[in-house]
Amino acid sequence: MALHVEKLEDALSDLRQQVHLIAVDECASTNELVARAMDAENAPEAVLAVTNYQSEGQGRRGRSWHSPRGTDVLATLGVRLRDYGYELDQRFPLLASVLVARGVEETTKVHLHTKWPNDLVSSERRKIGGILVRNTSSHLAVGIGVNVNSKRADYPDEIQWRVETLSAVAGRDLDLTQLVIAIVTELLRHFAGEHPLIADELIGEWLDRSLTIGETLMLHRDAKLVEVTPLRLIRETGELVVRESDGSETILSSADAIEY
Repeated sequence: MALHVEKLEDALSDLRQQVHLIAVDECASTNELVARAMDAENAPEAVLAVTNYQSEGQGRRGRSWHSPRGTDVLATLGVRLRDYGYELDQRFPLLASVLVARGVEETTKVHLHTKWPNDLVSSERRKIGGILVRNTSSHLAVGIGVNVNSKRADYPDEIQWRVETLSAVAGRDLDLTQLVIAIVTELLRHFAGEHPLIADELIGEWLDRSLTIGETLMLHRDAKLVEVTPLRLIRETGELVVRESDGSETILSSADAIEY
């Protein structure tokens, strides 16, 4: 089911926060659309950009985010944090993954797991979604990509083995518009201090959902891949403690070096 722009506009108008909607059939990147809107004079306090197709969508480490046309959630939510009185928590990528998972589950009943720091995966550890967070001088941008009604066969051969879609798990096609509304509502309630769970509670939920602890990870280091084992999450910072092959422990602050 493709995005229904009028339905999305109506739902956004019912929120307490004023959200400017940018809906296009195709763009290079929803993040770029939000950046231009938020950097302009008299910018709104929040901007949501959605599209049916991104030609230059990005994931971690500058990788492209592949998605077929009109099948998945491709969106960026930009907010001026000062307008919300929100102090950005360094654990926010983890918080955002839980909020997005909650929005997904509200509309689909599909339970998602988390993979450090901000990936959403199936119980078989296949990637269903990801969040890309960028904090600039003018706004915070939360890029959201969720595989919804696409098929695994739609993806390049080299990544099919690690991709899953919500519709495949749910056993039916899903309403993209309702998904976007639910996800954005969860995020905006959090920014406005209206969410029933505070940050520490969301971190607890991230841990309950996590499939990272104890799973082998590969890190890029000195032009080669090295194997590490995640041991625990530092709840106060969102950093990940991993065990090296020699038994020593290393703290990871960013997923940039991880090869999933």
